[in-house]
Amino acid sequence: KPNTIIFKDKQRICLYNGQLIDIEELIKRYGDDTAPYGIELHNHEFEDAAIKRGIGSLANHTNNKRKINARLSINKNNRAQLIATKNIKSGKEILIDYGDEYRFDENVHTSTNNRK
Repeated sequence: KPNTIIFKDKQRICLYNGQLIDIEELIKRYGDDTAPYGIELHNHEFEDAAIKRGIGSLANHTNNKRKINARLSINKNNRAQLIATKNIKSGKEILIDYGDEYRFDENVHTSTNNRK
């Protein structure tokens, strides 16, 4: 139904579900170049959704703070997840802030926007 709340504020939307890799694999794959679906976890581990595309990697970026309705978080199992930051209604796009380290050009770095 339209206008039905499907995710409540602070509710987990989904796991990021990327492939777990270490820093050496990240460098091997991307060198100094783009890791557009790489999320830095704790202990120098990364979750990369470029090969194993989890549904969490489909959240889009916005700079408009009023439109942000979710955020990335690292859970107790050291996995990335999307958490709603406000109620999200049916049909609404899930929008996050990729973080200050993410650049939208060929020199993109991994996002470290993993505030809890």
